Amino acid sequence: MTEKNAFGGITVLVLAVNETESLRQTVRTLEQVLSPDDTAKILIYYPPWVTADCEAVINELAAESFPIAVLPEQQISSDRAECIMRVIRNEKDATHLLVWASDGEVASEKAALLVGAAKEDPWALVKFSRMMKGGSQPAGKNPFLKARDRAFCLLARARLRTNITDALFMAYVLFPLAPFDSYCLTEAGMGILIEILAFFSRLGIRFIEFPVRAVLRAEAKSNVRLKQKFQAFFFLLRLSKVNKRGR
Repeated sequence: MTEKNAFGGITVLVLAVNETESLRQTVRTLEQVLSPDDTAKILIYYPPWVTADCEAVINELAAESFPIAVLPEQQISSDRAECIMRVIRNEKDATHLLVWASDGEVASEKAALLVGAAKEDPWALVKFSRMMKGGSQPAGKNPFLKARDRAFCLLARARLRTNITDALFMAYVLFPLAPFDSYCLTEAGMGILIEILAFFSRLGIRFIEFPVRAVLRAEAKSNVRLKQKFQAFFFLLRLSKVNKRGR
């Protein structure tokens, strides 16, 4: 039996909304770079507003030999926090969850880097950062949006009182599941991501970031809505002070 603070494998949660070829490449690359001994399964998560083309690719992948399980939000709950909590609570085959977007902003080959770090420090949240030295936001991204995102990340670091440099970039993250045995997420939209960071910070869980040079998504537009940005911002503003730093 695997101890709660040990590494006992990962379940991969691939996020998809309007991606097609990049989704196909993401799943197949993850299959190639992640060891079968470390990977329990791949779940493809899509919300009610998934595009028809994206859903067709999901069905195509499900029909192939990939050990994947399609997880449509509308068949579980319309509330994203509850949906994610059900994934976490029902996971019996792995000790960690790897969340990975299918938009191609980060090369899927880099997923192995997060898994390696989690093996060395199982009681840590491991992610990529565009804001730390050696990383960068996509070339060609609107300069105003770049400045806005950097300002948000600075605010998040101050409010959370952690060493995290890129609180917005949580679509490529790996974390242990055991802390959620006694905790339920309650926020919505991008607020969920900030809530996870705040919760882990209170527990004294270490944050490990690797610099990454993100690229513009190869296809489709971002599905992150302005409302979701505001949800994360207002959650930060009402966040009570954290007594412990993420270590």
